Amino acid sequence: MKSRGISSAARAAGAAAALSLAAAAGAAQEPGTGSGTAPVVGGERAREPIVLDGRLQEAAWGVAEAATGFVQFSPNPGAPASQETEAYVLYDDVNLYVGARLHDTAPDSIVARLARRDTEVRSDWFFASFDSYNDRRTAFVFAVNPRGVQRDFLLFDDTRQDDDWDAVWDVAAQVDSLGWTVEMRIPLSQLRFGRSQDREMTWGVNFRREIARLAEVDTWARLSPNQDRQVSLFGTLTGLRGIRPPRRLELRPYAVSRLRRAPGDDADPLHRAYAPSVSLGGDAQYGVTSDLTLNVTLNPDFGQIEADPSEVNLTAFETFFPEKRPFFVEGSEVFDVKGPEIFYSRRIGRQPRGGVPASAAFDRRPEQSTIVGAAKLTGRTPGGWTVGALTALTAEERGLYVDTLGARRDVAIEPLTSYSVVRARRPFRAGQSLVGGILTATYRPGPDEALRFLPLGSYVGGMDLRHRFGGGGYELAAGAYGSHVRGDPRAITALQLSSARYFQRPGADHLSFDPERTRLSGWNAEARVRDLAGRWQWVVEGIARSPGFEINDLGFLGRVDEVSGTSQLIYNQARPAGALRRYRVRAGQEGRWTFGGERTATSVNLDFDGQLRGNLWTVFAAVQHNLGASSPTALRGGPLLAFDPSSSVFARVRSDVRKPFWAELGTGYARVHGTSGHELTVSPALFYRPATNVELSAYPRLVVTRVPDQFVARRSVRGTDEFVTAELLQRTASMTVGLAYALTRELSLQVYAEPFLSAGSYRRYARVDRPAARAFGERFDELGDRAVLDTTRNSYDVDLDGNGNVDFTFSRPDFNDRRLNSNVVLRWEYRSGSTLFVVWSHAQTDRVQTGSFNAGRDLGGLLAAPGDDTLLIKVSYWLGM
Repeated sequence: MKSRGISSAARAAGAAAALSLAAAAGAAQEPGTGSGTAPVVGGERAREPIVLDGRLQEAAWGVAEAATGFVQFSPNPGAPASQETEAYVLYDDVNLYVGARLHDTAPDSIVARLARRDTEVRSDWFFASFDSYNDRRTAFVFAVNPRGVQRDFLLFDDTRQDDDWDAVWDVAAQVDSLGWTVEMRIPLSQLRFGRSQDREMTWGVNFRREIARLAEVDTWARLSPNQDRQVSLFGTLTGLRGIRPPRRLELRPYAVSRLRRAPGDDADPLHRAYAPSVSLGGDAQYGVTSDLTLNVTLNPDFGQIEADPSEVNLTAFETFFPEKRPFFVEGSEVFDVKGPEIFYSRRIGRQPRGGVPASAAFDRRPEQSTIVGAAKLTGRTPGGWTVGALTALTAEERGLYVDTLGARRDVAIEPLTSYSVVRARRPFRAGQSLVGGILTATYRPGPDEALRFLPLGSYVGGMDLRHRFGGGGYELAAGAYGSHVRGDPRAITALQLSSARYFQRPGADHLSFDPERTRLSGWNAEARVRDLAGRWQWVVEGIARSPGFEINDLGFLGRVDEVSGTSQLIYNQARPAGALRRYRVRAGQEGRWTFGGERTATSVNLDFDGQLRGNLWTVFAAVQHNLGASSPTALRGGPLLAFDPSSSVFARVRSDVRKPFWAELGTGYARVHGTSGHELTVSPALFYRPATNVELSAYPRLVVTRVPDQFVARRSVRGTDEFVTAELLQRTASMTVGLAYALTRELSLQVYAEPFLSAGSYRRYARVDRPAARAFGERFDELGDRAVLDTTRNSYDVDLDGNGNVDFTFSRPDFNDRRLNSNVVLRWEYRSGSTLFVVWSHAQTDRVQTGSFNAGRDLGGLLAAPGDDTLLIKVSYWLGM
């Protein structure tokens, strides 16, 4: 068998030569587009069993063709790698095997950290990426570090990365006097490829190596930081003969035991201090064809999912939170489109939106709608289409309550609902062009009368395309979509009056509010052209969303009735220059208007992102200036309100992340010119690795905001709408702390906690007088002593004309919001694909209304508040057939 090692002298000489060549290449050549002749490597059929020990001792490794000649992606793009790497591919009828010898002239300096699977830790890494579809845009990526820690993810649309894709595979790694070695065993069932009818198959392939101490990234097939391409530049894997897609059936049943202790009123007959529960469910994955996979989940449980971060949202729009539930995350890239978030899976199983009667003495409502079941079909058709179809059913939810007579009753608070989405895409020109379409549907079959404020049906459909031209150096991406919603007039009225459109807004002649409507339709169109290659790059984009466009039953969309245009110019220096190892400068502009021609935003921005050559610290700085314009949402359905120009700056410095202790400091300041408005943000971060298997992190954050014209209330006075604003001073302090402790590759402990304190104090109440006035002071009529606080009702009485009669009242808006979310997760992968979770979650919430911020007092009040505790044990078992 071939030797996989070389002598120390030869290695030293080779390393010196490589460094000399790298320096010469760095001085003489500029990284190009990453094009050129793509490398080729042959796979070899294994004629003997491969023992997975990471030692490359089997004879098959000795006859396999080596992938060599790695080049740097960074810090000197295109230069020879500073350390030699050899990669090999073997296969049999069941598995694909990858072996690698990663030479290192200083094996004692190899960074080998132990961590939980799929954790992106600072370590040496080896990646093997397979474009088994050979479509030049999709790749399955498998990675390992010297301690055998595994990572896997999916590359799609050439460069986009889905970290939540998971496969069941095995790996072994060894560190020795020559460096380190890797053996991977990847079942063919975890890849996707067509039948070859015994002909030789050709796949795309690339290998990547990260050398942590040098902050160096090497690749086999040359990639360039100056080109936004990846899979399309892969090399070629040949020699795969006689392999067929295996039958694929995977089952993962699970059982969950949960005990919850929650605070409550002792007089509440619906309250249970301790609530135990047991549930069963499972997931199944079946290969319908060699390229199509069906995933089914029954009674899914997501109890191990980390809580969303805390916030106080005083805007007119909801907050976007990313999906974290495994069934919806895995394969979600199939449903992505060029355009708005048409499929936002967090709508499925959302919190019920109905309520119990206001007169109820006590009530109990579920926190989420129950997902009865869901199914997802993804993959490729023989005609080359990439398809995805998902359907889910959520049960009717009912809220329990006790009426004024003490009787227990229930009421529907969320109807039975079905959700469906279908997506298809077809590549052309070896993946350089792509067309696709999407359809979504949400249907509620006859909800109760109390829930008629929800649409009966919502439908969205459209097409998108991507076309690369100029040798792949330029890209056009575009999409056009239409929406249609039907339902009771109450539902359509709610959509017309929602913050997305405000059809009732005075002065908006292009909008038309009709309380009798039972349907609402609209459209969205957008296009983007960008330069993908070279030091200089640019992007131009335009978007138009009609006032009636509505996708929020199964998508996520904020403002419609908008036309926008953006452009950006980018200069990217990917190789060392002077004191900088790399840097990037971007300049851009944006403009927004309503369909009525009202200008809602104009801004210009400039930012710099770079890394220092000597100590590898990174720096980022950005400035932005917004010209004065008008807001159609500031008065929550009232007239257009002018706002003043503003400027902001932000800077962030991060120390060398290779060190056991490293830190980051980010700070920003924004100022609204001509007013008292400003915002100061300080957001440091601290990281400490006391051992190779432990990491501690802390993210404190302080935000001080003064808003001079915060919306407070809208009231009708003698047939005229009056809008009340105030100056808001809000202070928010939070800290997210974490501990990651890997006992072994399979057993890990994670601890997470986030205390959150926010206080808002309102003053200088004013009525909006001349909303379009140029000067800030001319827009408002300050109420002064015409607004009197009634402490018994905790509300303000307003006498506008000073005649002694109260014209209207509004509730005191001051707030103190205190929250603590924490959890402890013990995760044990006791066999490949099978996992045991033990989770303890704790939450405390306390709300008062002083409006003043005092960290000691507020934290003490939070810790004294009653807590909500949940202990969960979940075990799943993977069966591959």
